[in-house]
Amino acid sequence: MQRAKTHTTIAARRADFQHRYLQELDQYATGEYTSGETKGHPVGTDINVNIKKKFLLLEQKDSAAVVAFRFDGPDSIGLDGYLFFKKEGIWKLGNAKLTLASDEAIIAHFNTHKVDFEQLRHKVLDRLQSTKPESRDTLNIASEVKPDLRRLLIQSVHTGQNGCEECMEFLIGGVLDNTVGYYYFTDKKYVPAMSPDRLIMLREIGHGWYVFKTT
Repeated sequence: MQRAKTHTTIAARRADFQHRYLQELDQYATGEYTSGETKGHPVGTDINVNIKKKFLLLEQKDSAAVVAFRFDGPDSIGLDGYLFFKKEGIWKLGNAKLTLASDEAIIAHFNTHKVDFEQLRHKVLDRLQSTKPESRDTLNIASEVKPDLRRLLIQSVHTGQNGCEECMEFLIGGVLDNTVGYYYFTDKKYVPAMSPDRLIMLREIGHGWYVFKTT
């Protein structure tokens, strides 16, 4: 099928990614996606035709948007990734990131242990509020809630995220800057924007909780 020149929506760019190689990169893509050894990749045609593909719009602003995708194969080994779009007259694909940890599995783990996560959050908050402000930087919260962390597969807990003293990061793990975990924000005004060079995924679970991945 010939490409319709009037396609300007994110859905159209997503279709380009899913079904074909972006041959006209200068017109329908931009930024890192158009340069380097991986120019124009990953793309949907890199993946076996028997793979099931799912897409979810995570964030859309006036000039930027993020779409999550999930590839599931017959061997049950899945692959998650994120498409970063920029509005340059039309929507263009600016970058694509792949990860091995499944968003759905991380969210399912939270939902299974939701009561425990809320109890952990309250323990951390109570300890934080009972500590003098000048001593909070040296407060080792993780050591005080170690049994809870082990049960919930959490490696560490950090507070003060994005200038919000009562916002928290529950880190599952990672290597160097490639981390996975949960955020809790008391207000959506503290929620940061996603970017292809740091916070590649931030997906709302509900009631202030989010799952995140960094690179």
